[in-house]
Amino acid sequence: APRGARHSSAKKIREVTCALGTRTGADVLLRTAVRTCERMQTPLRLVSLVALDPQNDLRDHRDTPDDIRDRAVAHAQSTLEAAKSALPEDFPVSVTIADGSSVESAVRTLDWQDGDLVMVGSSRLAQPHRLFLGSTAAKMLRVLPVPMVVVPKQEFENSE
Repeated sequence: APRGARHSSAKKIREVTCALGTRTGADVLLRTAVRTCERMQTPLRLVSLVALDPQNDLRDHRDTPDDIRDRAVAHAQSTLEAAKSALPEDFPVSVTIADGSSVESAVRTLDWQDGDLVMVGSSRLAQPHRLFLGSTAAKMLRVLPVPMVVVPKQEFENSE
């Protein structure tokens, strides 16, 4: 949680933001976020971050900056639409793509309010049922004004 979060006037979670990536484990994160929202009766916001920094996985050395951005946004949109299609039809969900020159600048473009919570998946490097904060989550954590929950990459057997 960011500094000062314990002084929040929020009485309950207002909205859960699920930061979805494309790597293995995104389905576990989405299921966990949905269960959380159902239990708390709160809406879900699916977010994909498009960071156009040099480490972007979608870069090709021949690409122009516009090519890179277009490919990254299309990739993010397809990821979010696939996640949204897996949800019940009447589920309160919104879909957002946040882009910027870096992960931090993309996170800063999002609207955050008191009572919001963000959920991210544990790094692919984590051992089963363990947390390991990946580089994207660590960059997000530096600028987030709301608490972050890191979800293990594998669900526990008796998670209900």
